[in-house]
Amino acid sequence: MYCESGGNPDAKNPYSTATGLFQFLRGTWAIASVRAGFGGYSRLDPEANIASAAWLVKYSIRTQHPGGAWGHWSCKP
Repeated sequence: MYCESGGNPDAKNPYSTATGLFQFLRGTWAIASVRAGFGGYSRLDPEANIASAAWLVKYSIRTQHPGGAWGHWSCKP
């Protein structure tokens, strides 16, 4: 999270729609937030952003995403 947003829940990428702690793109957020139980929440909401990131990591593991669990992010642990 620190690598993506510096821990700033209000972080916005000036070159894309990436927003929030885990820098969700608009399209990814539309799916992940609903699946995590936070549909309708803002990407700027820290709890919704973290829960949606956790859902996306679990989903990536379950579906064997080619980039691995953290394949949706530029920064990897």
